[in-house]
Amino acid sequence: MSADAFKKYSQSPQKRIAFLELVEYYVNQSPRWTPADGALLVNGLIPSPQGSRDIPESEGEARQLDDPNLPATHQQLRGAKRVLEDYLDHVRDGDLPSSDEVLSDDFLKWCYDSDQAPWHVPKLPEFLRHLYFPGSKEHPFAPSVADELASLKLAVKEDAASRIYKTSGPGKRPGLYTEILLAQDEARQKGLDQSDPDVIWGILDRMSNDPGSKSPRLRGSDRDGIKYVSAEGPKTYTYKALKKYLSRK
Repeated sequence: MSADAFKKYSQSPQKRIAFLELVEYYVNQSPRWTPADGALLVNGLIPSPQGSRDIPESEGEARQLDDPNLPATHQQLRGAKRVLEDYLDHVRDGDLPSSDEVLSDDFLKWCYDSDQAPWHVPKLPEFLRHLYFPGSKEHPFAPSVADELASLKLAVKEDAASRIYKTSGPGKRPGLYTEILLAQDEARQKGLDQSDPDVIWGILDRMSNDPGSKSPRLRGSDRDGIKYVSAEGPKTYTYKALKKYLSRK
């Protein structure tokens, strides 16, 4: 197995949490992928919000799951092309159905069972954690995703307490954190300023009113802000909160 599977130990807890939540989002909340989406994701790259049909040619056209502020590497793009070509070869041979989209579970199981050995596909083990139990040969991590997240969030909470962060300080993440990352990625791909609150708000507002949005927890918007569902129930995210968050990054 690649040492990349254990990269978590060199990441900050906040980045590791963000990464795990992005993986969970793509597997469980946005489970219909194009083959190119799947190839990008298992190589640690964020696909286009509109669905990727091909693998980008240049590093600047894709961002990393580990850190969306970082562009893709040549190795990641090469790996994604290899996975996509292998998938399409199986389609041409009749081993897989010809379809524009595939369920995330089906793609991940194919990737594991095919010629793409897990140690050659950097992030595949992270995605397989959502399909198999800890301790199985397909699940290379001792804790479950839920247990690791709980441990990381506790560490962040203890660190925040020790630093006496204010509740509105830089240690607090916005309620629409994942959606903001997706909106910033879309802005980058369109050549727009990812730190401009007007740009990001416009994309979030469109996502919230799009029935086909990749974030099913969004519930539309009104003059008060963007409505969404959280673990605590219905909430509203305001433009003022977004502007404040982006100004501190």
